[in-house]
Amino acid sequence: GGGGSYPGQGGGSGGSGVIVLKFNTTNNDEFFSFVGSGKLTVPDGFSKMEYLIVAGGGAGGSTYGGGGGAGGVRLGSSFPVRGGQELTIEVGAGGYAGGPGLPGQSGVPGFFAARGGNGFGSSIIGVSPYGPATNTTIGANGGGGGGNHPSVVSGHDGGSGGGSGFGAGSPGGAPRIAQSLSFTAANGHGFPVSGQSSPLFLGADKQGGNGGDGLHSPGSYGTTGGGGGAAQDGQPGKNNHPSSGNRGGHGGNGLTTDITGVSKSFGGGGGGSSSSSPQPSADESGGLGGGGNGRTNPNAGRSGNVSTGGGGGGGSSGVTGGLGGSGIVVIKLS
Repeated sequence: GGGGSYPGQGGGSGGSGVIVLKFNTTNNDEFFSFVGSGKLTVPDGFSKMEYLIVAGGGAGGSTYGGGGGAGGVRLGSSFPVRGGQELTIEVGAGGYAGGPGLPGQSGVPGFFAARGGNGFGSSIIGVSPYGPATNTTIGANGGGGGGNHPSVVSGHDGGSGGGSGFGAGSPGGAPRIAQSLSFTAANGHGFPVSGQSSPLFLGADKQGGNGGDGLHSPGSYGTTGGGGGAAQDGQPGKNNHPSSGNRGGHGGNGLTTDITGVSKSFGGGGGGSSSSSPQPSADESGGLGGGGNGRTNPNAGRSGNVSTGGGGGGGSSGVTGGLGGSGIVVIKLS
């Protein structure tokens, strides 16, 4: 349950629940799908593990906010396990969006403009293929929250980077690109891990794509960047779009896998928001894999889809960005 509140303050959030689904296949493999944190004891007779780890997506930024970055995505196969081994599964929640505040905060009457919050990491812990004394963590970082206007324009770094608010791309200004974090021991998610297939969808050791830059041109007001996806960078904001004038950047697309036996996409970045003045504007889509749509005036960003790690869409003037989608962990034992 959530904690009680002090007068004038918000209460604490309630804890997340858990659902564990077990699937048997015709070749005696077993699937376990975790949409909340839990534990799994490897049954006797199994020696290899294939897995999908998706961290929680970042929230979209508020008040001309950039799209939230997708949670980091990690795939692996043929990882050695043994019967009786206990695995602890952590499934990350999506990031929180900024909300209404007191008049005058951040210079915006009636609203506290805020970057979206980062998502939370997902992992499999306690994997010990080298003996009981060895403890291994395989995981990914939560997505970066989207940037905002006017106080902070850049998105957060994360599993995939959050999109920038519209002030970032002003003429003559340096790009402000939120970065995807690398799989490193320094952030708790080392790479490579024995038996793991490559997760390097974008090269090097990145967990996903970078966020897109914002844009603010004279006479066309502003648009914001899309959040990075697991398999694609977020797009920059667009002025003079052929069909709609201003548009935020499209969220980067996620990764498609059939580990569950059905082809499904995970880790789409949130779409960026845009201004409807002086040009017309339109909403921008989040990336394939659960990314929420970025909105134009006067709408709040769409939230990322649950259990996909999708980033939340950016919110328009005076409203919040969308929440980040929660993560998921899928394990296949053979």
